Amino acid sequence: MSKITKPDVSIQWASAGTINTPSDVKKQTGWVSEKPAYEYMNWLQNRQDTSLAYLFQMGIPEWDSATEYQYSSSYATFTQYNGVVYKALQTGTNKNPASEAAYWVKAFDSYGSASTVNSALTTHITNYGTLAAISNVTTARSNLSVYSIAQCDATFAPIAGNSAQTFLVGSASSANHAVRKSQFDAKTGQATESTAGIAEVATNAETLAGSSDTVVVTPLKLQYMIDNKGATTSAKGTVELATNAETITGTDTERVVTPSNITGLFADTGRQSIGTSGYQKLPGGLIIQWGSGLLTTGGTVSFPVAFPTACLNVQVTADTSTSGGVEVAGVRSLTTTTFTFDGAIYTGSIGGFFTAANLTAYWFAIGY
Repeated sequence: MSKITKPDVSIQWASAGTINTPSDVKKQTGWVSEKPAYEYMNWLQNRQDTSLAYLFQMGIPEWDSATEYQYSSSYATFTQYNGVVYKALQTGTNKNPASEAAYWVKAFDSYGSASTVNSALTTHITNYGTLAAISNVTTARSNLSVYSIAQCDATFAPIAGNSAQTFLVGSASSANHAVRKSQFDAKTGQATESTAGIAEVATNAETLAGSSDTVVVTPLKLQYMIDNKGATTSAKGTVELATNAETITGTDTERVVTPSNITGLFADTGRQSIGTSGYQKLPGGLIIQWGSGLLTTGGTVSFPVAFPTACLNVQVTADTSTSGGVEVAGVRSLTTTTFTFDGAIYTGSIGGFFTAANLTAYWFAIGY
């Protein structure tokens, strides 16, 4: 379609005629089954002509608080306020462009601003690249840390260097000096016990093997060796201390027992009872028990704890401190929980005889 000729809207329809503005209800319902009043038609066409004339005159409509201005990713509303054109940033109503920065942004720079900035930027780029138009080149080079080839040759080398020539330096004597090759070689040989130098960090395998004298062990590698080189019956190494529970269980083959563990082994709950009568359970299953008191001849004596499997031996010793006579104490029979005691005392003079008697005695039993 070809360009449409701009219509002449210098005169608006019915601008000199009779106009009757319809009510808001009439504006909403429009024409129905009726003959429109000419005053209404004049109003309608006049508003259309006036609107077109306003757009031709202003170009971009002025902002008002009643219009809902639109925005999306594919379009945006433009409006003007106090002579400045704004572009919508989001849809909104009654958002003043001059104060609602979240809803509006100026659509154009002020006349000439972009041109001024572009000109200044071009000049800056030229000056930065070539130092042209700089009034004090020496100061500019110092501020920018830029040096000419002549300055570099005069400052850093006695000759105009190129790829075929070496760069000469003096012997280094300070931390910020360049280092000569001879000095570098003297410090970068293989390190030994008497000569400074460089050395490779040992691998985990080399650390565990412990046979290389040309690599160094870092704290991390040392920790790895401590954690992984365990002692055996034929090789030295690191071992972990056993806990009391591991000592009591007695099945661990990788940990070592301390004196405290041994004390704990004997004194653990259920393994020891110390008193006039008592017992001690030993590693390996052997149990010793003891007791004392007035024992009834022919009566049974109960052990403090039962032997799980068997009682192997019971020794009884009579206490003669009170009777003054000859007493004999023995064991008739024994089980895992008791033994039967026999006691006798010698009566009469030479040619006398032993009589069964209850005796004060000490006894000692072993079993498992």
